Amino acid sequence: QAKRFVTMVQDNKGNAKLPKAVADKIGALQAGDLVRLHWRHDYVTRTEGGGTSKFPDRPIVSVEKITQAEADKLTKGAKG
Repeated sequence: QAKRFVTMVQDNKGNAKLPKAVADKIGALQAGDLVRLHWRHDYVTRTEGGGTSKFPDRPIVSVEKITQAEADKLTKGAKG
């Protein structure tokens, strides 16, 4: 139910960080557009440089532009 969400579409070297279809949908959004996000919550273990780190990764699976009425219905259901 966040008011804003930020994600990296590409890294500082221009490498894609999202599937092309998701990145294209995000690129087509305008300021103030409402969306419904679907993502996975993966717990990742990475071993590199002699150390191990464990952390959550939340890759976006899909982005769906919605209307204010749809957003109101979704937030009402989440509060009830």
